[in-house]
Amino acid sequence: MKIEPACVLCLLHWVYGRSAVRGDSQSFFSGIRRLLSIASTHSLGGMNTALLSNYLVEGTWDIFRVGAEPFYQDLKRKNNENAASLLPHARDFVEKGRDSRERFEKACMVAAAGNVAPLEAPSQGFEFAEVQSVLREGLNPLIRGDIYGTIKKARHILYVTDNAGEIGFDSLLLSILKEGGCHVTLLVKEPLFFEDATMDDVRFFRLEKLVDQVLAVKGVFVPGESYPLPVTRAYEEADLIVSKGTGNFEALRGEVNDKSVIYMLKVKCAPIAKVTGVEQGRFIVDVDKSSTLQNHP
Repeated sequence: MKIEPACVLCLLHWVYGRSAVRGDSQSFFSGIRRLLSIASTHSLGGMNTALLSNYLVEGTWDIFRVGAEPFYQDLKRKNNENAASLLPHARDFVEKGRDSRERFEKACMVAAAGNVAPLEAPSQGFEFAEVQSVLREGLNPLIRGDIYGTIKKARHILYVTDNAGEIGFDSLLLSILKEGGCHVTLLVKEPLFFEDATMDDVRFFRLEKLVDQVLAVKGVFVPGESYPLPVTRAYEEADLIVSKGTGNFEALRGEVNDKSVIYMLKVKCAPIAKVTGVEQGRFIVDVDKSSTLQNHP
C-alpha cells in the first residue's frame, strides 16, 4: 500500500507513542528529532507505508529500548493469558460449524476479531471483547470473496502474524489449514517489536507443532526487501498469503504481484477504509485473488 500524507503523521504518532511508553524527557526529545529526520528523508511518494514504519522503528528503538522493553514483555504476557482463557470457547464456536466451509469461515472471523491493538500506545493487556462478541454472535466480521475456495486451491501458504495474544486465535485457523493438506510457514517478528508476536509467543501457544516451519523477520515483512534465504524462499514458494492486521495489510497490498492474499484485520484508519471500501471500525476478511492460484490444478 502506497503511503499517503495522512499515513506519515499517523506513523509518527504510532512509533513515538509505542517507543516512548517509558522513558525520560531527554529521550523523548531525542526520539522526536530522530523521527522527524527519518520521516523527512524517506517520506516520498510511492513508498510502501510499512517500509517507512520499519525505518522509523529501527531509527528510534535504540533510544527507548531500556524503558519500553519491560513494559511490552508484561503486556504480551497478559495478552497471551487473556487469549488462552478464551481459546476453549473459540474452539467450540468453530467446531459447531455445519460443514468444513462454515468452520473455516468461523475460524477466520475469530482470527480477524483478535486484531484489536489500538493505534495509540496500549496501556493494558487486551481483553479481546470483540472475540467474545463474535462467540456470542453479536459481531460478524465482513467476509468478502470466496475465501474457502481460495484456501482449497492453495498448496503453500505463508501466514504472516500480527500481535501476541491475537496469535493464539490463529491456532484455530492454522489447524484447519494443516488438516486440508497445505504446507504452512508461520512468519513472526524478531524480538522485540512492541506487542507483535515473536517466537516466544509461538511457543506459548505451541504453534510450532501446528505448522511446517516458523520464521522470524526484523520489522514488518515487505516484499522486495532483503531477507534471509529461508524467508525469501518461503515467500517465493507461497501461492497464498494469509495476512493479519493493518501493518501487514499496508506492507502487502499492491506488492505481491502473482500471489493471492487473504487479509484479516480491523479497518482502523481512513486510508485503509478508502482502499478497502469498508467503513472505519469494521472487521473484515477479504481476498485478493491471483490468476496463478485460480489456475492451480
